[in-house]
Amino acid sequence: MEIAEEPLLLAALRNAGRAVPILRFQTILAGYTKDVVRSLGELAANEIAKVLCVKNEINKLKRKFETMSAIIRDAEQTVVQYETTRDWLKQLRGIAYEAENIIDRCRIEQERLQMFQPQECNPSSLFKCCRDVAVDYIIANDIHELNQELESIRSESTLLHLNPVAEDQIRLDLDVAPHLEPDIVGREVENDSDNLIQLLTRDYNTTCPLFAIIGTIGVGKTTLARKVYHKAAAMFDTRLWVHVSKDLQHLTMWSDGMFSKAEIAEQQALLLSYLRDKKFLLVIDDVWGENVWDGRLEIQAQHGAPGSRVLVTTRDERVARRMGAIHLHRVKMLNEDDGWWLLRTRAFLDESAGNMQDMGRRIVQKCNGLPMAIRRIGCHLRDVDPKEDEWGRVYSSDFCGISARIRSTINMSYLELPYYLKRCFLYCALYPEGSVIERQCITRQWIAEGFIVTQTNSTQRHSATVEEEAERCYDELLGRSLLLPENEACDVVGSKMPHLFRSFALLQSQDENFTGNPQDIGDVFKPCRLSVANGGVESIRNGLKKLRNLRTLLLSGSTLNDRALSDIFLKFTHLRVLDLGNTQIDCVTASLGRMAHLRYLSFANTQIREIPGTIENLRMLHFLILRNCFRLNSLPESVGRLKNLRSLDMSGAGLNIVSFKFSQMRELNCLQGFLVSPSGAQHKSGWPFQELSSLSKLTSLQMLRIERELNAEGAKQSALREKRHLKELELCCSIDEQTTLMGRAENIKDVFEELAPAPSVVSIKMANYYGHEFPSWLSFPGLSALQRLTIDGCSHCSQLPSLGQMSNLKYLAIIDSNLSATIGPELRGKPDNGVAFPKLEQLLISEMSNLKSWSGIEEGDMPSLVDFRLERCPKLDSLPRWLEHCTALRSLRIDHADSLKTIENLPSLRELEVHRNKKLKRILNLESLEDLKVVHCLVLKVVHGVPSLRAVHSDDRNSTELPQWLQPQQPFVLKRLDIIGTEELLDKCSSASSTYWSAIQHADHVFAYLPDDTFYFSYTKSNSNFHRSARSLARSLYNSQSFVMPSITPSNDVIVPEENIRRNKRIEIGRSRSQSWVRTELFAVLLFVAAHLFFLSTTHASSH
Repeated sequence: MEIAEEPLLLAALRNAGRAVPILRFQTILAGYTKDVVRSLGELAANEIAKVLCVKNEINKLKRKFETMSAIIRDAEQTVVQYETTRDWLKQLRGIAYEAENIIDRCRIEQERLQMFQPQECNPSSLFKCCRDVAVDYIIANDIHELNQELESIRSESTLLHLNPVAEDQIRLDLDVAPHLEPDIVGREVENDSDNLIQLLTRDYNTTCPLFAIIGTIGVGKTTLARKVYHKAAAMFDTRLWVHVSKDLQHLTMWSDGMFSKAEIAEQQALLLSYLRDKKFLLVIDDVWGENVWDGRLEIQAQHGAPGSRVLVTTRDERVARRMGAIHLHRVKMLNEDDGWWLLRTRAFLDESAGNMQDMGRRIVQKCNGLPMAIRRIGCHLRDVDPKEDEWGRVYSSDFCGISARIRSTINMSYLELPYYLKRCFLYCALYPEGSVIERQCITRQWIAEGFIVTQTNSTQRHSATVEEEAERCYDELLGRSLLLPENEACDVVGSKMPHLFRSFALLQSQDENFTGNPQDIGDVFKPCRLSVANGGVESIRNGLKKLRNLRTLLLSGSTLNDRALSDIFLKFTHLRVLDLGNTQIDCVTASLGRMAHLRYLSFANTQIREIPGTIENLRMLHFLILRNCFRLNSLPESVGRLKNLRSLDMSGAGLNIVSFKFSQMRELNCLQGFLVSPSGAQHKSGWPFQELSSLSKLTSLQMLRIERELNAEGAKQSALREKRHLKELELCCSIDEQTTLMGRAENIKDVFEELAPAPSVVSIKMANYYGHEFPSWLSFPGLSALQRLTIDGCSHCSQLPSLGQMSNLKYLAIIDSNLSATIGPELRGKPDNGVAFPKLEQLLISEMSNLKSWSGIEEGDMPSLVDFRLERCPKLDSLPRWLEHCTALRSLRIDHADSLKTIENLPSLRELEVHRNKKLKRILNLESLEDLKVVHCLVLKVVHGVPSLRAVHSDDRNSTELPQWLQPQQPFVLKRLDIIGTEELLDKCSSASSTYWSAIQHADHVFAYLPDDTFYFSYTKSNSNFHRSARSLARSLYNSQSFVMPSITPSNDVIVPEENIRRNKRIEIGRSRSQSWVRTELFAVLLFVAAHLFFLSTTHASSH
């Protein structure tokens, strides 16, 4: 599908000389100006507007923005073809930003006037009055000038070329028939379709249960639905494939050769005739909103016979849930092997062209495993010579720029976003390619930029905080699959933006955002947001000199130094977000106080030694991040006057002197690194618990060095039970002082008893607690909202608390706890409904040095457990028997369980990793196991009863022999085998005549690496092709009976220069670096010489 506006886009590209996205400002500017109008209205109603004598000017500015709303709407719905229209929109955006700055200045002035009201007439107060008059005049004059600028822009709007595009022209629909595609690839499609078929055949209480296939753009949702549709042919009386247009006006149907497309009102009667009194399968493809179902198709579906089923595909998980789906299936990305097959097939590349495999796999990786993108890039490669440098140019290019289909597909999802979510999505592209976008960090930056606006809802008991709204935006981007969770198997704290989406977002926001070296910014372009990803110190300084009026400056990890930092403080006084984390700075000057508009300031992981007292001038500051500033010894008293501060993170800082108090920080909701000191102590190395009593809005709290206060009455003054908004709580003692306080174990238990949180808490971490018993509230059923619990270093408690009755617990980690040799029924407790840990999904047991056995969990417990990790439990000699009954268990990792001998009878397990288990001998009866990774388990002999095994990774780096378990009597039939070992071992696998050929010949793909991660050889079963490094071939020549000049004959062996294929350690095994290919005739001679030199060097070494 090519988008209708493409010709105009190409014209714009020619006119502007660079890529111009369709509908560049789409609804963002209109929504943003509405927010500015609302803020201006609030300011005009505020008393400060009268004090400053600016109320009339503010109202005038507000009215002008309101009267221009129609013009803005037309402009943003115009395909931006003309430079004049683009420039006009830029100017308007700049005025809106300046209006925000003026609103800030008025608020700052109001706060200053409230703090410093002169009580008597004296020279000092007289000077202050004169100063106030000057400030008032400047603000009034700036508002007046802004009104004049806005009037000038409004008059220019009559000259614009505005041709608004109707919404139905933008939101193109693509009717996709249920016909199977010829290039369906991947075992996941077969497995997933079979699993969905099984779900469809089960009995359910509901009349017509609805199932949903969800996933990101182009991941293969429709492909999977087609597969299910065809496999289910014999199971239903009738099958219908339906697509409803986004405007809900048209409905398209297919059913066994029937095709019909008409307005939805006409089609509903026809649909009913197909469904009435029949057992049907109704597939609704590409659903954008639940209104497709509610009140429309749902009514017809209720007339079917028992056993009828509905299957929908959608990009938005929230839509599926609102439609009432009883099962959600998320489609996974293609693995690299399947992606390479699809790319090669679409590019019409012969399978014997092994020299293109490495670059092809890198292209697949850049496509993020999305079949849609791989197909489009594969089609593009048909017109590119199959040479590595040519494909390398494609790899280095912008895939969104290459394919209009990719761009338009992403654009369709982008258009569905509300304006504030568009801003959040585009902002994510400021993060470097491939970096993890931490949830807490990005949401705070959105808030600081003003993207998040809380809405007052009279039906709710309390209005949502701005942090909660930002979290919802983040979750919505995840739900729409525009951000992808970083690690689905573990606790999700961050996400990544796939290359294709980031490329699209950078294109879409190129008038506002820039990433890279600021010296590369042209003289005309003036970005509002800058992320410095590379460049030396001087290039950064020189690049910043050309800019002004930045709102966001992300310098984390750059080469910034103190001198460049001073320039930033002096020049960019309108910054709202400043991230200096992981830079080389160590000195912060007093000019920091000039950054009056700053909301977000991070010094995380820097060498700074002090914070200047002028920080109190940052009256709009919301977030101050001092995490891991270990050279920061003190904080000034003026920090306590940051009244608008919402988050303060001092965790990991080297603080030993703190002079400020929290009494004025009424808005503080996140406090990390609260250092406890005894009540009445004279030193200022921390705060008494009483300091927390006034912080009623806390949602996240980390307390350190709790052992300093051993008076339970002092702990009671923290008033944690009354903090009804508290969601996250960390209670930590210090390791270094623990041994000297062992005689006070009873005291510390009493202190922890008084630190019981309110029932609202969602996450708790206890670290280095040295009491002999856990506090009673940890077993109390009243913690009904608790989802995450980490117990770390609590090594003196004799047994664990009863945690099985926590009905909402999803994550449990028990680390470094020297309990008795057995975990028994005490952990399970007595759950009310008879099922222990009903929602537990992830379980980590680590560094339990005394643990020998674990019993007490009953059949039916832990029904949701998906991921189990067992690390450094040297005395555990067998896995808990209750694991056999955990039917949801998919992933198991066992590391350094030195007494464990057997892993067996886990019927649902799909992924198993075993690392350095000294006595592990057998892996048996894992009927669903698909992926097995074995690292340095030297006595493992048998892997049996694994009929579904498809991928194996063997890592015995010092071994010269192939592990015995990889040589079963009945060989494994694998799609992929990775082997890491010595040259001697790999030589025994590297040809059809080698010692271990029988063990590897049944794998579709084999990849071999040396212990330093150097590529050695690969093998492809389909064409019997070996893909070798120069080192591998040199050794094979040396090991042959004699050196004979090789004849120049065609060979299936592909020769690869070793120096060009050292693996990048950050990339998944199986990917090697780019290789330079030369003519086979010349390279054969060079290899002969290399082999001869290798022989001489070996002989010389042995003679010595």
